[in-house]
Amino acid sequence: MFCLSCITLRHVVTKDAIYCLIQRLCLLIYFFPFTVVTVNDYLAQRDAEWMGRVHRFLGLSVGLIQRGMKAEERRFNYKCDITYTNNSELGFDYLRDNLSGSSEQLVMRWPKPFNFAIVDEVDSVLIDEGRNPLLISGEASKDAARYPVAAKVAELLVRDLHYTVELKDNSVELTEEGIALAEMALETHDLWDENDPWARFVMNALKAKEFYRRDVQYIVRNGKALIINELTGRVEEKRRWSEGIHQAVEAKEGVKIEADSVVVAQITYQSLFKLYPKLSGMTGTAKTEEKEFLKMFQIPVIEVPTNLPNIRKDLPIQAFATARGKWEHVREEVESMFRQGRPVLVGTTRSEGQNSKVGKEKGHKRFGQLVSLFVDALAVINWKGCVSIPKVASS
Repeated sequence: MFCLSCITLRHVVTKDAIYCLIQRLCLLIYFFPFTVVTVNDYLAQRDAEWMGRVHRFLGLSVGLIQRGMKAEERRFNYKCDITYTNNSELGFDYLRDNLSGSSEQLVMRWPKPFNFAIVDEVDSVLIDEGRNPLLISGEASKDAARYPVAAKVAELLVRDLHYTVELKDNSVELTEEGIALAEMALETHDLWDENDPWARFVMNALKAKEFYRRDVQYIVRNGKALIINELTGRVEEKRRWSEGIHQAVEAKEGVKIEADSVVVAQITYQSLFKLYPKLSGMTGTAKTEEKEFLKMFQIPVIEVPTNLPNIRKDLPIQAFATARGKWEHVREEVESMFRQGRPVLVGTTRSEGQNSKVGKEKGHKRFGQLVSLFVDALAVINWKGCVSIPKVASS
């Protein structure tokens, strides 16, 4: 298992293979301080507890970084031989250290905080979310009152008449008619007047109207507009869109508008992990991103075979002309699998709404009716000797 000690990525199919790789890697390069990066706190804690037994048996110190830890705890854990954390905590610790006013406030292992990193689900971190910036904001501006006004103006404007939309880069452009109507509604002679600027607020209101959809990019909960991570389906309560977009969304939904802020520090995951002189990672889907890993990081991908022959049958991708056709196929496939006694997990990129789509097709007016269909199949499932409780879920 020398590959992980070099600058490579491993395409591994099973989790047991991943843990074996980490374990053997530690035997090989135990004298280096390094970081094991996962995608959330739970996985970081689980892996630190599980693999930490082996590391400590070998005389290595093991650290764990979790959300909510104080600076003293972080400083102690970063000094360990092996530190487990998630990509978000690592990035924000780096940004906060760069904003620190004295060396006593630093938490990472300075002057060389980066040595060697092993990234789990590396394609998700470096490719899927690689260009998403981590932001630390500073003093708030005093323009919050303009957002609700701009939102009302945006509702007056008609697409293709008062403004045009470019879906490729999520941009909008006002037409002459749109500029005239907006200026009349705002009682201003120039949307771009430096002393009374309205253009940015109107444009953001139009973007919120056209590109930011409730229950897709965000949800409204307890009077707040909260971002949905479209890759994981999780709500990210502490994350906010920058450049006034989040305030425009809040104004559109009629919730309390939190003051605009100024970005004082930011970094993308791709830029962050390029700071490591030695970088490695693991995932079950690295091979499809092989060219991008080579282009962005000059890191080759090596496929690790399964310890047993792979009997899985990979079916070709199916394309559907309509959403109705797609969800009808999903309903039929789920029903078929349950009647065979096979538990099913339906994964989507949406946090809400998919259950009803599946359940409404062909007379299934409510999802409960679809569930009752699966309950009828329990007898068949029991014949198969299946003891799992069948579930339908969205990630």
